[in-house]
Amino acid sequence: TVSFVSGHDCQGRVEYGATAALGQVADEGAARQLHHIELATLQPATSYHYRVSCGSVGPSKSHRFETTASAPAGVKLVALSDSQDSGESGRWGDVAQEISASHGDADLLVFAGDLAFNDAPGLWWTFFDRARELLASTVILVAPGNHDTPGVTSSADTTSIERYFPGGGATHYSLQVGSALLLALDSE
Repeated sequence: TVSFVSGHDCQGRVEYGATAALGQVADEGAARQLHHIELATLQPATSYHYRVSCGSVGPSKSHRFETTASAPAGVKLVALSDSQDSGESGRWGDVAQEISASHGDADLLVFAGDLAFNDAPGLWWTFFDRARELLASTVILVAPGNHDTPGVTSSADTTSIERYFPGGGATHYSLQVGSALLLALDSE
């Protein structure tokens, strides 16, 4: 699933393909501002190029990601939590750059909560903006933490994380990737 925000209602589109020429298209069914477009025809162990557009805006610059093998011998993942950045320190941006530099070939980023500094739109934008390049090329799995829900104290409300990561608001889920079994448990 490729996710992006347009800032105005429009029908999103992802052009993608195994070469820079792209060649395949996935369109959204309705106009919206927050877009989640599933690419259903991906092959395992393949590098894909993609770009997004929305109505008359775009296309974006091209990005690239790789799908995992259907039965990978190993899985490289980066596990982290508390990436929260108030927008003042730039700490999350520094961490994202280091992950890209040292672990740019990771198959997955696994977040154990507290992605945003607080559950407020501007602070979510800080999370996405500071790691724009990393997030454009790496699969992300999330479990919510208390900073990802209204009010910083414990809350069962996963509305925001579900908005940005469809399925990410689940109280628990599992994912098998090769020999790795990932279990996500909502601490809230």
